[in-house]
Amino acid sequence: MKITKQKLIRIIKEELDAALGEEDGGVDRARLKFKYKLNDQEVEATMAFLDGDDEAFMTSYRKDPEGGYDVTPYDIFFDYYSDEMPYGTQKARDGDPYEWIFDRLSRELNIQ
Repeated sequence: MKITKQKLIRIIKEELDAALGEEDGGVDRARLKFKYKLNDQEVEATMAFLDGDDEAFMTSYRKDPEGGYDVTPYDIFFDYYSDEMPYGTQKARDGDPYEWIFDRLSRELNIQ
């Protein structure tokens, strides 16, 4: 019996959801925490951002360990995706970087 890549991904996601607990956001929260190196407060702010609450995404912050300045989840994602985001969007000339990040995270986490 052959298994397709999509079916394997679905099976793995289901297993991770079960292991991490769907009531806690399962894979999405774990992915945010480990892929983007977010703390629990930043994960909550990002999930709220994806649900339409923008305030926490821009106001929850922590001190950057290297520079000592305040870093919001928006800053973290902007830096993470800076190589992929078009230059005009980064500078808010051709598009809104905030919306670009929202669209990218929604696709990444399969949130419609």
